[in-house]
Amino acid sequence: MMKQIYSFALLGATALIAGTFAITPVLAQTTAYPAPRVDRVVYAQPMTAAGYVYSAQSSDLYEYEISKIGVERAQNEQVRLFAQQVLNDHGAAMSRINVAAQQAGVSPTVGILSAPQVAKLDELRKMSTSGFDKLYARTQMESHETALALHRGYSQGGDQSMMRGTSSEMATVTEKHIAAGLKISTLLASET
Repeated sequence: MMKQIYSFALLGATALIAGTFAITPVLAQTTAYPAPRVDRVVYAQPMTAAGYVYSAQSSDLYEYEISKIGVERAQNEQVRLFAQQVLNDHGAAMSRINVAAQQAGVSPTVGILSAPQVAKLDELRKMSTSGFDKLYARTQMESHETALALHRGYSQGGDQSMMRGTSSEMATVTEKHIAAGLKISTLLASET
């Protein structure tokens, strides 16, 4: 019996991975930004409003925490200003998502950081000042790619119309952060 359950779990995981690879080209055709990395495409799948709220709050919390570190440690003034803007926007986004959740009849949640996110925050805190700004910018870009896939995915296939509208708004904010992050990355690359 256990072997049969294991076989079904393995088959399901294989189908999930195959499905993830299959939708990557579709995302690449519909986005003005580079398609999210394959490990981030999982968010593009339709999900429940409760699942979206939890994932969005966790994403916002992570970007908020990254930005707190950026405001404290950035050496470049433009990086520090970017970190402050992201900090402000994600503080507001966490509140906006909770308000929308309540209006939609979904229990608001508090985001939780994953073990890899906590490790990345520790890495940022311990990074030498000379390499901090580039690591900060790269970390923000990776996190925002993930968030964009989440927000776009729910806005296109989520189960609750009010939350789909909120996720669309969050995608717009995330796109602005990505555009600003690309400018910061270009600026930092030119400084070397």
